[in-house]
Amino acid sequence: MRREHKKSDLSIKAKKLITENENLEIELAEINLMTEKLERDAAEQRDAAIKRQAEEIAALRKSNQLIKVTANIK
Repeated sequence: MRREHKKSDLSIKAKKLITENENLEIELAEINLMTEKLERDAAEQRDAAIKRQAEEIAALRKSNQLIKVTANIK
């Protein structure tokens, strides 16, 4: 009788652990998806910042060149 009761308790505990494991795997998958999205967003922001900086540098170089040309004309 005790053996069957213990077996039943272990079976219930095993089912609970399996359910908990499945829930944790789902949670992990959701966290992985959020992490990937954050990494993509961060990469897009870095790329946009680099592009803005490159455009600003190009504009400053052009402005500098115009100043040099204007200074040489005078």
